[in-house]
Amino acid sequence: MNERFTADLAVKVFFAGSAKRKAPPLYIKSGWTPPADKQIHEIKNRCNNFNEIIKQHSSKNNRLNPPNLLPSQQTALKQLAKNMDFVVIPSDKNLGPCILERDLYIKKAL
Repeated sequence: MNERFTADLAVKVFFAGSAKRKAPPLYIKSGWTPPADKQIHEIKNRCNNFNEIIKQHSSKNNRLNPPNLLPSQQTALKQLAKNMDFVVIPSDKNLGPCILERDLYIKKAL
């Protein structure tokens, strides 16, 4: 996506100030980019800097689903999951875990 944005921006800058015309309703996107000597180097530098900053921020926040439980709550939940007297199952509509006695779970399941 970054390359596409940079290429689209280069084309728009290249044709900036020329007569405005609308693109036809159906068209095939061209892969053309302006020649390197006609591109404005300041814009290319800014695009590169922008891309680097985006990469840095995305690598820092690469955790998709951070836990919403405290460490003590996570430990208690793990201990309950290991206990053979209880069953820990996901609840309906992703409301969190549900803990049932194993005998009650088996009765409800059958």
